Amino acid sequence: MKETEEKGYSPDGEHYFNNIDDFLCEFSNSGIHEIYEAKKKIYTLSDFINTWSIFDKIVEDAFEEVSGAAEYFQLSDDQYGDSFKKMVDLWAKKEGIKINFWGIHSERKIKIKVDVEKSEYEILRGD
Repeated sequence: MKETEEKGYSPDGEHYFNNIDDFLCEFSNSGIHEIYEAKKKIYTLSDFINTWSIFDKIVEDAFEEVSGAAEYFQLSDDQYGDSFKKMVDLWAKKEGIKINFWGIHSERKIKIKVDVEKSEYEILRGD
């Protein structure tokens, strides 16, 4: 996961959008409204991989296949976890696999001035 300065916005703190314009129609009256602003977290495929469980399964399957011959076979998450995740991300990039969602962090409330008739808004700074 990569934290960015790119921001997302939400009318309710639950559903985030790329732009305030994407939910401006939810306001039924003009005036000052409080919304949420947060920095985006950009995910990669490896952010959703638990290398410990993968390595544990490989070792378990090897032991079941050849029994005692695999008794000392070990894959350490501390030793190989990061390089395994890098390999997965390189493979995903090569194959064109992209995560089509993002998360948030550093959420805060901000105020906007909305003009419903003109479908315009202004972010009020100084909060």
